[in-house]
Amino acid sequence: MAATNKVPAYKGFNGRTAPILVHLPVQAGSTQAIKSGEICKIVDPTDYGSNPIIPATTDDTDFIPVIAWEEQKSTDAARLMQFALPAEGDYFEFDLNSASAVKLAATLAIHDSQTVKAASSNVVGHVWVQPVKADGTFQSVSKVFVGFHRATANAVKYFPFLGAAIAQQDESLGDLSDVGTVAYDAGKLLVADGTDFDAKAVSGDIALAASGAATIQANAVESSMLANTAAGATPGVPVVFTQDVAGTADNTNICDANCPFKLTIIDAWVVITTAGSSATTIKLTDGTNDITDAMDIYNGGAIGDKAIVRAGEIDDAYATLSEDDSLVATISDTTDSPACTVYVMAIPVA
Repeated sequence: MAATNKVPAYKGFNGRTAPILVHLPVQAGSTQAIKSGEICKIVDPTDYGSNPIIPATTDDTDFIPVIAWEEQKSTDAARLMQFALPAEGDYFEFDLNSASAVKLAATLAIHDSQTVKAASSNVVGHVWVQPVKADGTFQSVSKVFVGFHRATANAVKYFPFLGAAIAQQDESLGDLSDVGTVAYDAGKLLVADGTDFDAKAVSGDIALAASGAATIQANAVESSMLANTAAGATPGVPVVFTQDVAGTADNTNICDANCPFKLTIIDAWVVITTAGSSATTIKLTDGTNDITDAMDIYNGGAIGDKAIVRAGEIDDAYATLSEDDSLVATISDTTDSPACTVYVMAIPVA
């Protein structure tokens, strides 16, 4: 694509409001015309005669990048021309060769003298200031702010006023002095360990996906996190167990030696789902001992579909179950008994 005059937008993160501008020798415009805003390359600052400043081309690398800050017209004579010399904290906006959701800090290569492309080789810079969508993914953009890397040691050697600033720009995240080994694996975070930052996988009670979505792991919530731990304390978070009981059932396990945590039962009730035709009661037990009284779910046919029957008594001697205990709904008559759903409310305890 033919270059056009367009000085790129600039952002400075070291307190600068404008880039560092230098005057460098260029050839006559009849030999090499240059548009303002073109990415140009210095190959050897000691010999501009044999290695003149010219616009960068596809996949150029191993050069000191400068940006034309004015135009060298085809009719202009050889002269000193103004260029921006990128330093640490300088970012210049350039077009991407095609719109894409490039990531923050993604590496970039030259596509042409006014366009860059996402690439892992022939790298000349990285992406800075990339917008993020509400779901945590990066937006597709057609322009990016580019932080240029120091391509050769000559950048500091021949432009000493830049000092170590440019020298730091071609370091990867893992090369920084306060960052340890970096692995760009999905779900890892940079974690300070008291000495530096290391990439650590998220583990324990949550999992972190590459999209940034966190999920609570199975069995991560334990009774101690929910429990009422002291007499008179604020009650723990109540939980409700439900269990359908068929009209022909005898003993129906709500917890079959797999009570999830220690708990105390504080209420129990039954919702009739199909009316029965024989006298029937239902009660809760721990498999041996009665926890509630026997709830009449027939009452001579007076209790029908949709009715609610609540336990009248809870035996505090057996109302507390330990983890992996059993909780059983026991029905008295398995012939034409009402079908129902049993609800048990309990509080986790320590």
